Amino acid sequence: MKFINSLESEWIKTKNSAVLWLTIGGGLFVPLLIAIGRLTQYQKTLISNSLDGLWLKLLNQNWQFLSIFLLPMGIILVSSLLAQIEYRNNTWKQLYVSPQKYTTLFFAKYSMFILLLIVFFLVFNLGVYLAAVVPAIVFPDVPYPNESFPLKEFVKSNATYFLNCLPIVALQFLLSFHIRNFIIPLGIGLGLVIASLIGINSKYGYLIPYTYCELEFLNQNNPKDSIIQIKYWAAAYFLYFSVVNYMIFRCKTQTEPAKYFKLKPLVWAFLVVLLLTLSLFVYNYKRLSNKDSLTLSQTKIQQSIQLVENNLGSFILENNSDWHLTERMKFYKVKGLSIAVVQNYKIIWAKGYGWANEAEKIPVTENTIFEPGSLSKSVNVLALMQMVQDKKVDLFGNINHFLTSWKFPYDSLSHGKKITLANLLNHTAGLSVHGFEGYKLGDSLPTIVQILNGETPANSKPVRSMFEPNVKMAYSGGGTMISQLLLMDISQQPYDQYMQTHILKPLEMTHSFYTQPLPDNKKQYAALGYDSAGNELSFKYPIMVEQAAAGLWTTPSDLCKFIIAIQNALKGNASSILSQKYARLMLTPYIDERAAFGFFIDDMQDSKYFSHEAGNWGFSGAFYGSFENGNGLAILINSENDKIIRELANNVVDVYDWSGFDKKQTKKVVNIDDTILKKYLGAYQSSNLSSEIIKENNAYYYIVNNEKRKMYFISPTEFINLESPTLKSFEIDPQGVVKGFKNIYKNNQTLFKKIK
Repeated sequence: MKFINSLESEWIKTKNSAVLWLTIGGGLFVPLLIAIGRLTQYQKTLISNSLDGLWLKLLNQNWQFLSIFLLPMGIILVSSLLAQIEYRNNTWKQLYVSPQKYTTLFFAKYSMFILLLIVFFLVFNLGVYLAAVVPAIVFPDVPYPNESFPLKEFVKSNATYFLNCLPIVALQFLLSFHIRNFIIPLGIGLGLVIASLIGINSKYGYLIPYTYCELEFLNQNNPKDSIIQIKYWAAAYFLYFSVVNYMIFRCKTQTEPAKYFKLKPLVWAFLVVLLLTLSLFVYNYKRLSNKDSLTLSQTKIQQSIQLVENNLGSFILENNSDWHLTERMKFYKVKGLSIAVVQNYKIIWAKGYGWANEAEKIPVTENTIFEPGSLSKSVNVLALMQMVQDKKVDLFGNINHFLTSWKFPYDSLSHGKKITLANLLNHTAGLSVHGFEGYKLGDSLPTIVQILNGETPANSKPVRSMFEPNVKMAYSGGGTMISQLLLMDISQQPYDQYMQTHILKPLEMTHSFYTQPLPDNKKQYAALGYDSAGNELSFKYPIMVEQAAAGLWTTPSDLCKFIIAIQNALKGNASSILSQKYARLMLTPYIDERAAFGFFIDDMQDSKYFSHEAGNWGFSGAFYGSFENGNGLAILINSENDKIIRELANNVVDVYDWSGFDKKQTKKVVNIDDTILKKYLGAYQSSNLSSEIIKENNAYYYIVNNEKRKMYFISPTEFINLESPTLKSFEIDPQGVVKGFKNIYKNNQTLFKKIK
């Protein structure tokens, strides 16, 4: 009750001073100017009042003028005048001897200041409201605002600005409360406002509390990092300055030394608030430092992306920007391409290029899904190796022991040897049917048993023995289909459902699925298929009912998640989807030196990589992963011409310096006199290969395997092609006659003799 009485006393003193009128006038000043402007611009006002969004537009317009300078200066002036009421009337001594506690005295005056701030906000919002409706009252043709008053948005906005004002209130009240001279706190406040206007251009400007209203309004155009929550800084500064102010006040009002000890709780409060403020600074500083590191990392990633996109080919040419990715896509008539790159067991970037649907101008993004065919086999193998690990199937047992809905018809070609799941997964079962054509929209679709038996409506031959198992590797999509049926028989689930539950969902391959045909709700994300000439497939994309062999729809990012899962399993991570034992077994070549279980293995200078490449009607793709160091990449295209995949993959390997691979050499192209180059025109023949050198549009080309490759001369007798890592060196006799050229790669040489 005493506090209320004291507050009433403060109100009586305040309302009889200029402080209250300054508060009311300050709240109406900017809205009044805006209202006058709206009244003098009849046509604009007529239009704006007819449109939605007027209320918030007016609110922002008022704050734009108010928050940057006028509001902080108004707070500074009001705080100085409020404290001067006692100094001017010399009534501080009377207050100290009045029958009220010092704490009551302090917080009554402090609350009066905050109450004045509330009055200001109320008056200000009233002014904004009047600025909106007054033109409609004055001009009959101007309608009232078209939309209802957005009370929730106004309250939220005002609460934010009110909180941002509190640090200024606390600091200015502290200065005015303890400095008798009216000019000094006013000058300090003005200096801090100017400092805030300068500091707002710094990313550390948030440390100046006078910037908070400015930062809030200018949050789209200031360097303050988005991780800095100024509302927490505003609250911390307000508490800190308030506690400091109260401690100074109590120290000044102590008359006996013994009463000093009563201040101990205040000292602790001060230290706690100070610690919280410092902790907030350290926390934000660390987050900013981490963000700076992240920004630097992102910059490096962008630089590496540019390196990957440029200078595709087997060599780097000095001062030559030939072979940018988009140019090579045009050259190979590839409409769309998507890539994702893994470094240190994390996807560091993913990007799409070109068109998922050229006719409708739908671009490829990192989430565009492709149907790359045989990459499906690798994911299929992971599911079956899980079953082996869980002892649901024997990797080296007769497959007919686990097949229930169909049995493999052994015949004399198998020589009495039984086919195992291992044979199916590493293509050593000696089975027929290399791959599948798929089906078109409107076709009758076969069951998996009809596919295995080659029965109508299946468009493939029966899956049967060509020779006995365990003799050699012979790629067989037919064998993969037997493994699919085996999985379905054991799990008693549709194949796509099982794969979604046990593989795709656990690996967070959120854009991948085996469902065939392509579901209608997925078509908006799917790339259309194009042939090698760049023509759209009439059936848009094949229906691959042979799901395990070629039916996976996926993205490079999802495939990279798959790669990382394999790599983590190789490391023996406890949370891996497969144990280290079975991961190593899965990636161990079996009979063939490269063919493992669902993957192909390359051992390159003591560095191993697992991979798979694939093609389908209208699509191609590949993925590559390292056994160690966590490197990998996946590339998918909606084209049957897959040459660009290897070119791009080679660039990634070179840019990120994968171990085991040779770095691309940099070559300087030189200009050779045309009289010398003409001698090289003609046909050449090696022991098993024909080639030709021609001139076309003032450039020389080397033709091999019906592929025209531009010649880059690095000396009068040596040239390279970006499509190949080989060096070609002409042999010329003493009379200057060209005898042929050597095709040189490392320690191997092939002689091409000139035949005409």
